[in-house]
Amino acid sequence: MRRPTMTDVARQAGVGVATVDRVINKRAPVKPETAHKVLAAAKALGFRASRLIQQRVDEFVPARRLGFLLHRKSSVFYTELAAELTAATQRCDDIAGTAVVEYAEDMSPASIVAGIYALAEKADAIAVVSSDHQHVSDCIEHLADKGVPVIALITDLSAQRKRGFVGIDHRVAGRTAAWAMCKFSPQPRAVGLVMASHRILSQEYSESSFRSYCREHAESINIIDCVISLENNTMAQQTVSTLLQEQPSITGLYCIGGGIGGVVQALRQAEAKSLFVICNELTDITRAALIDYTIDLVIANPRRALAEKTVAAMVNALQQPQQDTMAYEILAHELFISENIQ
Repeated sequence: MRRPTMTDVARQAGVGVATVDRVINKRAPVKPETAHKVLAAAKALGFRASRLIQQRVDEFVPARRLGFLLHRKSSVFYTELAAELTAATQRCDDIAGTAVVEYAEDMSPASIVAGIYALAEKADAIAVVSSDHQHVSDCIEHLADKGVPVIALITDLSAQRKRGFVGIDHRVAGRTAAWAMCKFSPQPRAVGLVMASHRILSQEYSESSFRSYCREHAESINIIDCVISLENNTMAQQTVSTLLQEQPSITGLYCIGGGIGGVVQALRQAEAKSLFVICNELTDITRAALIDYTIDLVIANPRRALAEKTVAAMVNALQQPQQDTMAYEILAHELFISENIQ
């Protein structure tokens, strides 16, 4: 049986023989994705120079450190997202990537800005989950001047010099929650809302679109003023328990964000099985709450796709440092009920 040749490798990879030669002998630059195609073809065919091609590919790929500033480490959602972001960084073929994950334990602008600046000392690009504030915008602009791109993750930011946003369409998510609430909650409807903070744009968009849908399609629905959790389980439990006591006629609850563990605990203690409850993000906590019917619907970010798109946006920003356009990756949300979770 004859040995595979460069011609065979080129045919398998869908490139020219000259491209294979450039990869092997470093005669001219080759795009990382093209080099990876040549490597995959060489390995598949058992080409004699596969190890050399692997070495060349490793030389083509720059080492990059990607920084991720998430919210509380005690949040199951954010620790699971951190694992997805780390895995996506390691899988990325365009860089030899290392993920640096940090957490902001409180949501104050000062804490978030300090976290971003600390990450900028360790990372080439940053993705941040942040409340919206001028101090955060100023920080992002300062880092842009220094060549450190910042991507808004999950919730958008008004910062003009961010390099993009990756997340679901929270306007659609809010209207989806309102549709479900109007469709399935008992009448007459009185609905409570739980938010982490009005400064988190994703939650503001979800709330306003929820109210907008209700104005259009269910004018009789009584939407009770929002209660704030600050993404703290203890505070969420206390505020929801108080809400249930003060509003005995409540028929629905939309937890837009923050402290879901505390919300679930308050609902179980109150034995509020008759409420129609919607929350965000599928975790072990919300999965168990779906199974025992404490909550009814989960609207979730597709975590793996969220991580992949975030890493891709960060790498693209590093590869095109002078580009002024922003990368907006709007993902379709996922819906979970007790019957479709695994």
